[in-house]
Amino acid sequence: MAYWFLLAYGVTQTLEMSFSKAFSLVLSSYGIGLLLWITVVVFITVTYAS
Repeated sequence: MAYWFLLAYGVTQTLEMSFSKAFSLVLSSYGIGLLLWITVVVFITVTYAS
């Protein structure tokens, strides 16, 4: 979770936007990717479990 704050801080510095908007951007993009990754890993685990 600290990684999300570091990413938001980096986006704030790079794109010169407010921290709340940057944090929202990080959560929306990183959160969707994380959800997809978890879904794929669970699917593969269930599919190949003996």
